[in-house]
Amino acid sequence: MRVLSLWVCVLLGVVLIALPHDASAAIHYVPCEHPTIQDAINAAIDGDTVQVASGRYTGEHNKNLDFEGKNLLVRSEFGPQYTIIDCEGSGRGFHFHNGETHSSVISGFRITGGDGMEDGGGILCEGASPTISGCYVTGNEAEVCGGGIACRDGSAPKITDCHINGNRAKTSGGGGIFCDDSSPTVTRCTISENTGSGGAGFLSRGPATSPIVSYCTFFSNVATACGGGIYCDHFSSGSFQHNIISDNSAAEYGGGIMVENGGTTPVIANNTIVWNQAPPAGGWEGGGGICCHSGCAPDIRNNIIAYNREGGAMHCANAAYPTVSFCNLFDNVGGDELCGIDGGGNFYSNPLFCDPNEDFLLAENSPCLLDDPCELVGALGMGCPADPAAVPMNDPAAAPDLSLKVSPNPGRAEAVVMFSLEDAAEVTVGIFDVLGREIRMLHEGTLGSGQHILSWDGCDNRGQLVPHGIYLARMQTPGSERMSRIARIR
Repeated sequence: MRVLSLWVCVLLGVVLIALPHDASAAIHYVPCEHPTIQDAINAAIDGDTVQVASGRYTGEHNKNLDFEGKNLLVRSEFGPQYTIIDCEGSGRGFHFHNGETHSSVISGFRITGGDGMEDGGGILCEGASPTISGCYVTGNEAEVCGGGIACRDGSAPKITDCHINGNRAKTSGGGGIFCDDSSPTVTRCTISENTGSGGAGFLSRGPATSPIVSYCTFFSNVATACGGGIYCDHFSSGSFQHNIISDNSAAEYGGGIMVENGGTTPVIANNTIVWNQAPPAGGWEGGGGICCHSGCAPDIRNNIIAYNREGGAMHCANAAYPTVSFCNLFDNVGGDELCGIDGGGNFYSNPLFCDPNEDFLLAENSPCLLDDPCELVGALGMGCPADPAAVPMNDPAAAPDLSLKVSPNPGRAEAVVMFSLEDAAEVTVGIFDVLGREIRMLHEGTLGSGQHILSWDGCDNRGQLVPHGIYLARMQTPGSERMSRIARIR
């Protein structure tokens, strides 16, 4: 139990007398007025605040904390670095199971040492939808699912600005967060170094599950089976947008993201999915970036899928039909091929990160930056000046070849068509529609060896701007032809 020196309590009481406050909403102080956190919650009524001083809180009345359905704010005084709820390997930090709403708020605690027996090592929400803000949920375990946080039975908590780190689901998945027939909203959280068999960072399952996960960072989560960062399963839907998903791994499939089973239809959009890995299995790449399996049909768009270490950009199996559009797939070990339904606008260019190892903001000349910020490819916008030495194509240090790249793609303004020649040759480069009809001739004649860049202003041979849609850039030399898809958007 937390013990605070008497003189600190006295001083705090003097200060509080001088502070104005709403007489209709009481503030309950721990430990100055109440020896434990649960004692303060028990004494509070709807609208009250429980404020907890710095310290490490242990013992029976400082864990398995229960709001009892009340609309309360339970907050630390100085944040999670200084206010620790330590479950000491037995029980969990908070258990919401009395229909709590977003008006039941916990803020600013470090919750550690929990062992949730079944689900929810740090926090368990059962048919409840509290707000969890600014907390560190770290070093907790669950026997089955949700080492850090578990949501089930129709829960819809709001989880914001939290660090969910180093938690473990012992026998199943969702080392960081698990939701079953629940729909949490998770925003601006860091979910890292969690472990579990599936969805080490985040496991979503059940037909009534529709999480909204945005502006989060998933890194260094390790799945002993599938879905290192995120795993969507058993008819779940929801959306995962504007997240960074990096350095996660799965022993089987889906290093970054795994989507499985018919009726599982999440939206996966505007994410940066890099440096993940899943080993090849049974002659197939494991989907280092994304794996889709068994009849699922996610909507995958405007993502950067690059530099994944093993398993290729994507892998689809057993009648999985993702629709993939406006994604940039680049330099993934195992291949950059997309799978499923090509929705158009996909491209294969160096995204030009400010630092591909750790800073995934984009250089000013990145092909992933479009005129309309709402149509950005990847999670982050521009963060550094253009790199004049960088060309959004294959490694410039590599030997020249007949590769053909277009940037920006998708785009609406001027595009550049880039290619290299090993030797001087007669070259024809033009823009064609999907039926093969010539739209614009860019070059006819001899070009020397080396790299070449041609511009297309988006107009046809008559000088008229072409409508939005899919076009083909085609380069021909004697005995060879190369094409690249171009997406023109409004």
